[in-house]
Amino acid sequence: MAILKVVGMDPALRNWGMVRGGYDTETGELHLGESLLATTENTESKQRQNLLDIHDAKTLFEAVYPFAKKADVVAIECPVGSQNAAAMKAYGIVIGLIACLQVAGLRTVITTPLEGKAVITGKKDAKSNAALNITKKEVIQWVQEHHPDVPLPRYKRHGEMLVNMSDAEHIADAVIALHAAKSRLVL
Repeated sequence: MAILKVVGMDPALRNWGMVRGGYDTETGELHLGESLLATTENTESKQRQNLLDIHDAKTLFEAVYPFAKKADVVAIECPVGSQNAAAMKAYGIVIGLIACLQVAGLRTVITTPLEGKAVITGKKDAKSNAALNITKKEVIQWVQEHHPDVPLPRYKRHGEMLVNMSDAEHIADAVIALHAAKSRLVL
């Protein structure tokens, strides 16, 4: 039985979700027990914007690379574009950081959001999945059902620990990226 060390990622400039664990090449099962949400803050500053952007990219790399560097393979749901100039800048920074991971020698498998939807729906037809509006709640529920050991960000309210949906979304998408990449994890 071979167990690959795997990392799943849902990259974004403000919230980069990651999970880490093992992939059993014989059974096809993922065992995920660690997660990390790397964040940057949209700060108002008198510094030049390009210096703030470099700081954000460096902050993310300092969290992302150590989390992934011992992995045999990293599955990344790659963003597919942007709606405005600020989103395009964030997209460029994320793409650049993914390239840095590759240059650093990490083996990456790039997945798309449509492949992620197919994991949830079970439908392989891209047109069918493109039309679906899968909510972050549905993605998180799927991850909780299939990977109850994945630590999701939580908060306490009235003595009860609840899932922080906005933060957990990024961890859940990292899990989905690994599932979408399953057929490509083994060389």
